[in-house]
Amino acid sequence: MLGSSLVEALRRGVEAFQELGIEYALVGGVAATVRGRLRSTRDCDVLVVASRQDLSALKAELRERGFSHLDRADRHVIEDVVLYRFWFPVEESGFSLSLDVQAGGSDYHREVVLRATAETFGAVELQVASREDLILLKLLAWRPIDRADAIDLAALGSPSLDHRYLHKRAEQLGIVHRLEELLREGQGEI
Repeated sequence: MLGSSLVEALRRGVEAFQELGIEYALVGGVAATVRGRLRSTRDCDVLVVASRQDLSALKAELRERGFSHLDRADRHVIEDVVLYRFWFPVEESGFSLSLDVQAGGSDYHREVVLRATAETFGAVELQVASREDLILLKLLAWRPIDRADAIDLAALGSPSLDHRYLHKRAEQLGIVHRLEELLREGQGEI
């Protein structure tokens, strides 16, 4: 039940991004699942690089598609990202799933969106952040679940990872020490 609602929330979100021409990349737990790290989640995390005007239009479009959003309660500034949380009702259970739209404006955020590739999740075609960028985003967040995701994503993609990109970006983002710790915790080298 929750899985089909998650897919439906993603479908509606992706349609809104496409309708407005907003480039995006799926990040977070669902993206990790698409890239091979199976785990449960109750939210969909999406990174966008968009103007204020585009974000205003996106809020209206998502509301039209069944999401709720209260600007005062569902908008959070976290470092260089503004998080907009949209709630999608799961009728059968009385719960809601969240579509967390992370509006970033840094060069790195733009690169994550540009490097994303088209993948399919539950019959929805969407843009998913690369395995390398997911690892880096997980290292930036650095919560226990993110560390576990990063270790598994690195192990799953070890032979095909772009090692040079990972190290270069980790250095630029100031997280080389976290990447090195990840390597010590994981099973091998990146």
